[in-house]
Amino acid sequence: MTGIPQPPSPLDGAIPAGTFAIEASAGTGKTYALSALVSRHLAETDTTTAGVLVVTYTRAAANELRSRVRGQLIDVGRHLSGDDPATEVSPWMAALRPDDPDERARRCERVARAITDFDAMTVATIHSFAHQVLTSIGTAAGADPDATMGDDEKQLRFEVCADVLAAAATTVPSDRLPKLTKLVSATETAGGSPGTILLPRRRDLDDGPVGQAHLAHAVMADLIEQSLTLMADRRQRKNSLGFSDVLLRLRGALSGPTAAAALDVLRKRFSLVLIDEFQDTDPIQWEIFSTLFDGSGWPGRLVLVGDPKQSIYGFRGADINTYVQAITERPGLTRSTLSVNWRSDGALLQALNALYDGAVFYEGGS
Repeated sequence: MTGIPQPPSPLDGAIPAGTFAIEASAGTGKTYALSALVSRHLAETDTTTAGVLVVTYTRAAANELRSRVRGQLIDVGRHLSGDDPATEVSPWMAALRPDDPDERARRCERVARAITDFDAMTVATIHSFAHQVLTSIGTAAGADPDATMGDDEKQLRFEVCADVLAAAATTVPSDRLPKLTKLVSATETAGGSPGTILLPRRRDLDDGPVGQAHLAHAVMADLIEQSLTLMADRRQRKNSLGFSDVLLRLRGALSGPTAAAALDVLRKRFSLVLIDEFQDTDPIQWEIFSTLFDGSGWPGRLVLVGDPKQSIYGFRGADINTYVQAITERPGLTRSTLSVNWRSDGALLQALNALYDGAVFYEGGS
């Protein structure tokens, strides 16, 4: 925003230690910055590709990040070795090539090894990562290592809601029943927010006018609960896991009797963790990642990248308050902002800056 002092670029200076938050509006080069940060860690530190974890929200985004990181590493390798024909490079990449020939040789070797071992890097969706962890933990955490992630979530939800609605039609007046599409949508929302308390409940209503007025809502709450229960039952019989199942089981494993062993393995494996699209993280996802990689007991670096203006997954349980609390209430957290839009027309940016000048999206933010 015009007139608002901005923190320095996340690519300037020394690599931040601990937890590092980057706010990146659309068009400001978020993916480029993520790729550059990974490249810097692999070149400047003893971080290996096997020690890097990058998580995002969709498979397409994960594939793009994987491709961009590899391409950035190749560019860094050429620059360090002097094979880069470009006359100009980005300031961060120029700073990556030290005058000390011994250090330059070490960085060349690290980057060459990272390119060779690139497939050891974990770049995945949050749910895919959670499933990998559950599989590695195995039966010790109450997880079935043979259980698969189901790709039939939408179809299964539709079938289950239709069955629940048909069964309810035999005992509930038709004017109290929701449309199938509404029940499917509500079940998706509740399923994406594990731990949600559904109210009101029919058992708590009286026979007075207030109770009768809330009856349709109570029926809906009961139908949602039945649908979620039936979905879980059918998944168990098919030995498959839904997206919410994976997160709930992993959260339980990280707080159960096998938690210490699981935490030790994961903290020793990963020394750099980047969470993309962090504004769409829900409380359970953040509980998992903060348990694993935030605070004492883990010497690595955690990078949170997001933009509160782009939070779009509220229907899946994403909670913008989780984002705000994570980047404003953590002692020792370092924050930075990508403030230059490289994508949009200049006149459009000037108009938007004038429109939103002085606006804030959360306390302590911009």
